[in-house]
Amino acid sequence: MARTRKRKAAEALRDEPRQTTETQSSEDTLSPENEQLRAESKLLKDSLTDLRNSIESKDMLIKELQQSRGALEKLFTTVGKENERLRENRSKEKTPEDTRSRNEQLQNRVFDAAHARFYPNASTKPK
Repeated sequence: MARTRKRKAAEALRDEPRQTTETQSSEDTLSPENEQLRAESKLLKDSLTDLRNSIESKDMLIKELQQSRGALEKLFTTVGKENERLRENRSKEKTPEDTRSRNEQLQNRVFDAAHARFYPNASTKPK
């Protein structure tokens, strides 16, 4: 029995190099395929990362646009209120002061300022 075991062990050692050479040759044929698959896998991972970054930047852009939209809506509301106020002011009765031209009003203000500078203690201004 001892001889049988030795023979089996020796045969196993002889068979092992064949298996390793077969394994190596199959690995050699698979190596280019593996490299190609690894490269494709890396490309897919990079593409996935790019897509995630793109989605994230678009989400940020959407948030900024929503904030801008809110600000514009507030601005339009304010403008609408101001327009309404101006319409109401136009529809009110006009006093003689309101009917004067802007040029006339400006001349009166300049005159009043000059008069106050030259006559600081005057209780009444000339007419």
